[in-house]
Amino acid sequence: MAAKKTIADLDISIKQLMARKADLLKAQESVERKKQARQAIILGKWLIANDLTTVEKIKFSLVRDQDRVAFDLPVLTKTGVAPGQADIQI
Repeated sequence: MAAKKTIADLDISIKQLMARKADLLKAQESVERKKQARQAIILGKWLIANDLTTVEKIKFSLVRDQDRVAFDLPVLTKTGVAPGQADIQI
């Protein structure tokens, strides 16, 4: 006859299974993030190659400094306007 599992044994098994589940969820989320990043790269490359009007609209709607730097745009001041750009209409 198989040995009876105690409550403590079951608690250990539950904790192990929960840890395994957490690991699997973490791996699945990582795969999904990589997939979404790749999709964004592909879409961005397509836009740059095929729709420069939209790219320009997107570029000049950026407000985060790190995003603006990626497109060689000046960083914004605290007022939300790039230095020397106050009179430009978008």
